[in-house]
Amino acid sequence: MTILGLNRRNAIITRSNPRSAIRLVNDKYATKCALAERNVPVPGTIVIISEAAQLRAFDWNLLPESWALKPNRGRRGEGIMLAVTRHGKDWATASGRVLTRGDITFHIERVLDGEHSLEGLDRDSAMFEPLILPHPLIRQIVPEGLPDTRVICLGDEPIMAMMRIPTRASEGKANLHQGAIGAGIEMETGLIFRAILGDDEITHHPDTGYALIGLQVPQWDEVLAASTRCGDALGLGYCGADIVLDAEHGPLVLECNAFPGLQIQNVNSRGLKGRIEDLGLGRRDFWSRFRRAPVAHPHVLTKEQSVRRLGPAPLHSGYSATEAVQPAKGRTPFNFFASLGAIRWRDTVDPVAGEAAARQLEGGDWEDRGVGAGGSMILLTTGEQRMVVIGAIVRGAEGRATFMISHARAISRSHQTVTGDSRMRILIADDDELLSEFIRFQLERANYSVVAARDGDEALMRLKVVTPSAIILDGDMPGADGFEVLRRVRETPATRAIPVLMLTARRDAEQIGRAFELGADEYVTKPFEAEELIARLSRLLAPD
Repeated sequence: MTILGLNRRNAIITRSNPRSAIRLVNDKYATKCALAERNVPVPGTIVIISEAAQLRAFDWNLLPESWALKPNRGRRGEGIMLAVTRHGKDWATASGRVLTRGDITFHIERVLDGEHSLEGLDRDSAMFEPLILPHPLIRQIVPEGLPDTRVICLGDEPIMAMMRIPTRASEGKANLHQGAIGAGIEMETGLIFRAILGDDEITHHPDTGYALIGLQVPQWDEVLAASTRCGDALGLGYCGADIVLDAEHGPLVLECNAFPGLQIQNVNSRGLKGRIEDLGLGRRDFWSRFRRAPVAHPHVLTKEQSVRRLGPAPLHSGYSATEAVQPAKGRTPFNFFASLGAIRWRDTVDPVAGEAAARQLEGGDWEDRGVGAGGSMILLTTGEQRMVVIGAIVRGAEGRATFMISHARAISRSHQTVTGDSRMRILIADDDELLSEFIRFQLERANYSVVAARDGDEALMRLKVVTPSAIILDGDMPGADGFEVLRRVRETPATRAIPVLMLTARRDAEQIGRAFELGADEYVTKPFEAEELIARLSRLLAPD
């Protein structure tokens, strides 16, 4: 392999990354604002504390149940404090250690004094962010910690990527030098093809036994789309983007690096120099093409504006500046269509349905339902008509990102949403008794009463004697499966109006479209997060 050496890398950085852009990426909050202005998805900000006076006047009620505290100009991941739950008036870490307000105050004081910051700094700011909840697949792979994906881009071209996966030996940190796994990712497919731990090549995670080789990185097209916009937003010609996968919000750019390391070459067993030369990118002066007027976004506040306008109050409650401005029905999805060159549909899609879907998508009348079969699953709603759309971001013939619709189907919706009383009854039908008990436990904690059925036939029998506020159906069950139960529910006048949430491992486009066509109100794929299930159920049962 043709290795990129340190001197050659520094020469590329000198030519491609101006000092102003390097200063920008050293400021995490300023970086976040610049990325949000260009519609790059980033974590939200709860509050920034820059002065001792702000800390003394801090309202602790502003902090949610879980959060991350970071130095704004931190180095090598130092000085980060994570809280996963409340503990009375205090908080607790993932290991159960209690974080008192005194502990947090002392830590913030050290951050303000610059103890965890870039060399030579004696002052810094402390930034609270919402805690990122890992994608369900990621939760299966790692015992603790949050993996991230490093994508190196030259200009707007992604040239190499790896996933850094924590282990118990690394104490949950995604740091290769502290015992994390480095996993090479095939750029075209998003598949992990090689993994190393220290000097050894491995195939499985040493703590969980999860197979790493052949693993598909979730939402890979969106990961690449976000990484390619970072250099443009920050004025960097050579940029390393560190991206995490949030359970609800998908890829989020955690931070960017103007001096990305060279270890990624060892992880991939490939050289960056050869990749750069193959693309004909070696002698271009990239950063000059990024000199353009910044886009004005009044919802993205500078540090000075936030202090002046909000004082110690949260900057916003969303996960990205774009999402926080005008939440629709509780959540505005990240509108990645605004950044794409076109929306098209495959030859197998009905042209009428494809054109209708494209028109509504471009108009913004849609809801993001996360990842479905082959890409993003979206539900369009117009009056009494709904349409399910599944597609993926692809590189178009002109080199532009294109959302390619692979499935679009109009769905008739005649039933109405049911509202319930203070103690709503939920019918669960799932032949996995352990999973059924887990769901029952989570729903009862959320103040629902639960009736469980071991299969579809038992569910239909119970519906003859009870009228639940909502139904949760597994797709695959002995006897009548979930789809058959759903069909009978919608055909029976007494149950036609009951909201139904499909909870199934089936991810193929036809089955998802079939569920919505039969009248499903929600579709959640396994594995799933209990918080997501309860949130979607609550939305179904809320007054329309």
